[in-house]
Amino acid sequence: MHKKIIPFIFSLLGIVSLFLPYSKVVITACGENFSSTDYYYDSFIKIILDLFSILPSFNNLIETLLSLLVCFSVTFSSILFLLNKITISILLVILTMLLMSIAFYNLYDDLSFGYYVIFFQQIALLFYIIYSKNKFKLN
Repeated sequence: MHKKIIPFIFSLLGIVSLFLPYSKVVITACGENFSSTDYYYDSFIKIILDLFSILPSFNNLIETLLSLLVCFSVTFSSILFLLNKITISILLVILTMLLMSIAFYNLYDDLSFGYYVIFFQQIALLFYIIYSKNKFKLN
């Protein structure tokens, strides 16, 4: 029973983490004898929706596809593991962690806890997949 519940928990955690604050957006307002700085947080879903609203270009297309790949991997890689697509699941998790590492390198000051939840969910899922795969081979 726990073999089916744990992947669904990872999938639910992935879906929830897409709506958590992902990155900080800084707003600077300047005027005559006036200056103000404010910020707010965007979720990963908001970032993907913003990529779709921009006029299509090659760079935007690549960025959108990679963001959709991360979104797909976070939500469905645990389900693929449950369906015995272990190699595809491991590949998606590693690719997602690589893309998330690139985001960390470029935006480490502006990232919020949603990024870390996504990253650690993928690491925990990778360890769970490897542990389960080794456990199935031993039995």
